[in-house]
Amino acid sequence: MSRAGLLTAGHEDPERLRQIHGMNAVGNVLGRFENTPLEQAGDAMQAAAAAQTVVIVNKTMRGVKEDALKMAEIYRMKVPGAKKYVWLMILVPILLLTAVYIPEFAASKRMADQERERAAAVVYEVRDALKKGCARVLIDDPAEEYQSFGYQVIAHLNETNEKDQSYISLNIGNDGLISEVNYVLTIDIQDTKEANLERAQQNAAEFHGMLVDSGVEAKEDVLQELPELPAAFTDQFMSGSYYDGINIHDENANCSAAYSTDPEDVNNEYNSFYFYLRMGEE
Repeated sequence: MSRAGLLTAGHEDPERLRQIHGMNAVGNVLGRFENTPLEQAGDAMQAAAAAQTVVIVNKTMRGVKEDALKMAEIYRMKVPGAKKYVWLMILVPILLLTAVYIPEFAASKRMADQERERAAAVVYEVRDALKKGCARVLIDDPAEEYQSFGYQVIAHLNETNEKDQSYISLNIGNDGLISEVNYVLTIDIQDTKEANLERAQQNAAEFHGMLVDSGVEAKEDVLQELPELPAAFTDQFMSGSYYDGINIHDENANCSAAYSTDPEDVNNEYNSFYFYLRMGEE
């Protein structure tokens, strides 16, 4: 019996198995975060765990076969032609793993493709509508890359060499709905407060009109409303200095308003001043 000590002590790698189990468990948890980058990471981890499990199964079965041949040689036993049974022992676990992991991975891929197609149609509609009145429109193209958190569209009213650099920024989810709308409106400190308020409102109205013309739906109706500056914001802007920042949200208004500026003692020709309007709740 001492000759049996020539056999290997074991076939599986306990540490590797623990790592695979851990990878699959973490992937399962991350998969619960729907429509986020975490869900994609979870799918990838579960797929990797499945592949590593197949590797372990193959390695273990080869080890079993080799030890069986050694035992038969030691005790001068005839080895039966069991090739087909060995293959069954290898293939059955692989088929079971394939049945569990591959359909889930394929379904996730199909869903991502469907979401991307739906989002792309909406992104292009908004882009085309904004192009009618804006000098520059930039988009995250769903056709190029799937993003679980959605796609951004930014439209600048004027060219880069003009003083007024007002723009609209919005986010479109994979459900095809607008989920966020922001207006960034340039302020000219060489002009009067009244003129700045009037120009900002005109620019916001122009952006808003193009957005409405796109016909795209939003998660909340307020996201498609024309910004109404909180009264407290306009009062503070009119009474304060161009170098005093403001950040106000009024429950009676449909947007949060902020005025971004720099202190007068550090101001130079490269500084920018603008209203930042975020539609809906903070």
